[in-house]
Amino acid sequence: MKRNFSRLTLLLILALFIFIPACSVATKGKAGMDKAEKDFPQISINTIQMAVTGLMMEAGVSELDSSYDEVDTREEVQNVTAGNGAYDLSDNLSASYPLNPAFDISKNGKVSVD
Repeated sequence: MKRNFSRLTLLLILALFIFIPACSVATKGKAGMDKAEKDFPQISINTIQMAVTGLMMEAGVSELDSSYDEVDTREEVQNVTAGNGAYDLSDNLSASYPLNPAFDISKNGKVSVD
Protein backbone atom coordinates (compact mmCIF):
# COMPACT_ATOMS: atom_id res chain seq x y z
CA MET A 1 0.00 0.00 0.00
CA LYS A 2 1.35 3.45 -1.01
CA ARG A 3 1.42 6.24 1.50
CA ASN A 4 1.15 9.79 0.26
CA PHE A 5 2.37 12.85 2.10
CA SER A 6 -0.40 14.61 3.90
CA ARG A 7 -0.95 18.31 3.37
CA LEU A 8 0.23 19.00 6.89
CA THR A 9 3.53 17.23 6.26
CA LEU A 10 4.06 19.19 3.05
CA LEU A 11 3.30 22.46 4.82
CA LEU A 12 5.80 21.63 7.59
CA ILE A 13 8.51 20.82 5.05
CA LEU A 14 7.76 24.01 3.12
CA ALA A 15 7.90 26.02 6.35
CA LEU A 16 11.36 24.59 7.12
CA PHE A 17 12.60 25.56 3.65
CA ILE A 18 11.46 29.12 4.34
CA PHE A 19 12.51 29.36 8.00
CA ILE A 20 16.10 28.08 7.73
CA PRO A 21 17.18 30.49 4.92
CA ALA A 22 15.39 33.34 6.71
CA CYS A 23 17.55 32.73 9.80
CA SER A 24 20.65 32.80 7.63
CA VAL A 25 19.64 36.10 6.02
CA ALA A 26 18.90 37.63 9.41
CA THR A 27 22.36 36.65 10.67
CA LYS A 28 24.06 38.10 7.60
CA GLY A 29 21.94 41.23 7.93
CA LYS A 30 23.25 41.80 11.47
CA ALA A 31 26.83 41.34 10.29
CA GLY A 32 26.19 43.77 7.46
CA MET A 33 24.87 46.38 9.90
CA ASP A 34 27.96 45.96 12.10
CA LYS A 35 30.20 46.48 9.06
CA ALA A 36 28.21 49.54 7.97
CA GLU A 37 28.55 51.09 11.43
CA LYS A 38 32.30 50.43 11.39
CA ASP A 39 32.66 51.96 7.89
CA PHE A 40 30.40 54.95 8.64
CA PRO A 41 33.18 57.56 8.96
CA GLN A 42 34.71 56.56 5.61
CA ILE A 43 31.36 56.72 3.84
CA SER A 44 30.65 60.07 5.44
CA ILE A 45 34.00 61.56 4.53
CA ASN A 46 33.43 60.58 0.90
CA THR A 47 30.00 62.21 0.96
CA ILE A 48 31.38 65.40 2.49
CA GLN A 49 34.30 65.44 0.02
CA MET A 50 31.88 65.15 -2.91
CA ALA A 51 29.74 67.98 -1.54
CA VAL A 52 32.79 70.24 -1.07
CA THR A 53 34.06 69.45 -4.58
CA GLY A 54 30.59 70.19 -5.99
CA LEU A 55 30.50 73.48 -4.06
CA MET A 56 33.84 74.56 -5.50
CA MET A 57 32.83 73.54 -9.04
CA GLU A 58 29.51 75.36 -8.75
CA ALA A 59 31.26 78.50 -7.55
CA GLY A 60 33.94 78.14 -10.26
CA VAL A 61 36.78 78.47 -7.76
CA SER A 62 39.79 76.38 -6.80
CA GLU A 63 39.71 77.37 -3.12
CA LEU A 64 37.09 77.85 -0.44
CA ASP A 65 36.71 81.23 1.24
CA SER A 66 38.50 79.92 4.36
CA SER A 67 39.49 76.71 6.14
CA TYR A 68 37.08 75.18 8.62
CA ASP A 69 37.66 73.17 11.80
CA GLU A 70 35.28 70.69 13.45
CA VAL A 71 32.35 71.13 11.07
CA ASP A 72 29.38 69.15 12.40
CA THR A 73 26.31 71.35 12.99
CA ARG A 74 23.94 72.76 10.38
CA GLU A 75 25.18 76.29 11.07
CA GLU A 76 28.81 75.27 10.59
CA VAL A 77 27.94 73.53 7.31
CA GLN A 78 26.19 76.71 6.13
CA ASN A 79 29.31 78.70 7.04
CA VAL A 80 31.47 76.64 4.64
CA THR A 81 31.39 78.99 1.66
CA ALA A 82 32.97 79.61 -1.73
CA GLY A 83 32.79 82.47 -4.21
CA ASN A 84 32.96 85.19 -1.54
CA GLY A 85 30.02 83.74 0.35
CA ALA A 86 27.78 83.32 -2.71
CA TYR A 87 27.64 79.53 -2.30
CA ASP A 88 27.50 77.43 0.87
CA LEU A 89 27.99 73.73 1.55
CA SER A 90 24.41 73.14 2.71
CA ASP A 91 23.25 73.62 -0.91
CA ASN A 92 25.24 70.50 -1.89
CA LEU A 93 24.76 68.40 1.24
CA SER A 94 21.63 66.64 2.37
CA ALA A 95 22.45 65.19 5.78
CA SER A 96 21.13 64.77 9.28
CA TYR A 97 22.82 66.84 11.95
CA PRO A 98 25.01 66.79 13.89
CA LEU A 99 27.42 65.17 11.47
CA ASN A 100 29.19 62.25 13.04
CA PRO A 101 32.15 62.54 13.14
CA ALA A 102 33.04 66.21 12.82
CA PHE A 103 35.16 67.14 9.80
CA ASP A 104 37.99 69.54 9.09
CA ILE A 105 37.87 71.18 5.66
CA SER A 106 40.99 72.90 4.37
CA LYS A 107 40.93 75.98 2.16
CA ASN A 108 41.88 73.85 -0.87
CA GLY A 109 38.81 71.62 -0.27
CA LYS A 110 40.50 68.60 1.30
CA VAL A 111 38.25 66.95 3.91
CA SER A 112 39.59 65.02 6.89
CA VAL A 113 38.03 63.45 9.98
CA ASP A 114 38.54 65.63 13.03
